[in-house]
Amino acid sequence: MTAATVAQWRELYAEVVDPGLCMGCAACVVACPRGVLAYAGERPVQTDAESGADGCRFGDAGCTVCAKACARLRPQTVMLESAVMGRAHRDDEPAGVARSVVAARGASPAVHAAGQDGGFVTALLGWALEHELIDGAVVSGVDPTAPLLPVPVLATTPADLLAAARSRYTYSANPLLLRDVPPARRVTLVGTPCQVSAVRRAQASGLKRFRSVVFTVGLMCSEAFTVEGFLHGVLESRLGIDLRDVAKVNIKGRVLVSVPPGREGRLRQGAIPGSAARIAAPGLVEVPLKECKPFAREACHHCPDFAAELADVSAGGLGLDGWTIAMARTGIGEDWLHGAAFEGAVELRDAGDFPEALAVRDRLAAAQRRRPAKHAALPA
Repeated sequence: MTAATVAQWRELYAEVVDPGLCMGCAACVVACPRGVLAYAGERPVQTDAESGADGCRFGDAGCTVCAKACARLRPQTVMLESAVMGRAHRDDEPAGVARSVVAARGASPAVHAAGQDGGFVTALLGWALEHELIDGAVVSGVDPTAPLLPVPVLATTPADLLAAARSRYTYSANPLLLRDVPPARRVTLVGTPCQVSAVRRAQASGLKRFRSVVFTVGLMCSEAFTVEGFLHGVLESRLGIDLRDVAKVNIKGRVLVSVPPGREGRLRQGAIPGSAARIAAPGLVEVPLKECKPFAREACHHCPDFAAELADVSAGGLGLDGWTIAMARTGIGEDWLHGAAFEGAVELRDAGDFPEALAVRDRLAAAQRRRPAKHAALPA
């Protein structure tokens, strides 16, 4: 097979899905005009019985839409960077192209308290809704029937945004919701770097289902954990924490789990054999990151993008307490960032006030660029 081969589901399956490179963003499922691709187990699956799991009779007849939505299939990084930011990143830009880099947080005490690392993203989206720049935001919410289980939701009010605030560090295929968003609506997509890159790839290919996305917020991300391994295995089974008690999960070099004081699980009775988890303060359980690393999603090992380099605005806590490092990468990203600050929705500080956070960003971004090649070189 040559690079000139026109790709369809057959190639997408053979080169991405079957080898385990699929990030589970669901962009191909959203794009499929025949409705034969479904989403199951964080992977796209072929449902057409006449096609077989690894084939597609519509693709054989000339349909290439699903392949055009996949950012992992024959990546076009330089083309996408040039289309989004006007140029590709330089070697001295390990975290990608940026017009502005600041520390930011929500100005409202309620947003600041409810959000992750100061509530910057929640505040920015609330400002955009208030000014009718968007009709809603596709974000990660929580399944009302299962504690901490993330699901994509469309937030159309500030109350919706507050309800969905905070990270959970398990995967939510936010682009999947775009199946239900009419192209005429204007939405922000908040997602991991892989999800943002998929939307950009689909938009560059002119796919109709992605026209509704007029702004993207990328959440800096090294990896997401599996629901079974992290939530049920580490928190619930090993530590004895009731998932219904978890108010917040954060990662600051270690995993921090916030619960009501007195609800710290099995640690209330003392140390847990085989674990270095501890009660760092009443209501705060600290788990060494290395105890959770084995439960990272396999797809994350192939991801080269830590800093969401194709987003309009990228955001990451990077070890800060109450602040987020925000990178405005596009003209609209810079307009929104400084517009929200000018009108008092967000507070900004010079990112240079937090040199350690910037160093962490650059170190993680540089390391992640090397990750796919490094992982491919590991023995099977």
